[in-house]
Amino acid sequence: MPELEELLRGAVVTILATSDDSGTPHAVRKAHITYEDGKLLVPERLESGKTNSNLVHSLWFGRKAALLLLLGDGTSFAVQATPLRVHITGPLFERFYRQAPVAAVWELAPEGVREETAAVRAKEEAAAHPLLLHLDSIAKGATA
Repeated sequence: MPELEELLRGAVVTILATSDDSGTPHAVRKAHITYEDGKLLVPERLESGKTNSNLVHSLWFGRKAALLLLLGDGTSFAVQATPLRVHITGPLFERFYRQAPVAAVWELAPEGVREETAAVRAKEEAAAHPLLLHLDSIAKGATA
């Protein structure tokens, strides 16, 4: 996904969303996510943190995580990903640790990228569901 690498470089805000074992969502800003060899690399600073705990559960039980990338031009993209493994030692871990102390580096496999910019999504939804109009829209003269 070469476009994903470009999107990450252009992102001004990157949010990682995970969920705990009861399904409760948890979203945090992550500033240093990179894309290498087809995988997202996510450094985690807190070993006992909620994100790390949720990613462990996701790894064990096959749950997904999501990234929201907000670009400087106002566009936004959602990336669905599956946690593959966590590095707590070794060359990859050491490379990240030299830049800033981390507890772990997570590898996530991206499974898809979808533009979430409001105008783009509205156009896609209108095309996919032309008969779904709010009554106020019909009253104002909108057509299916």
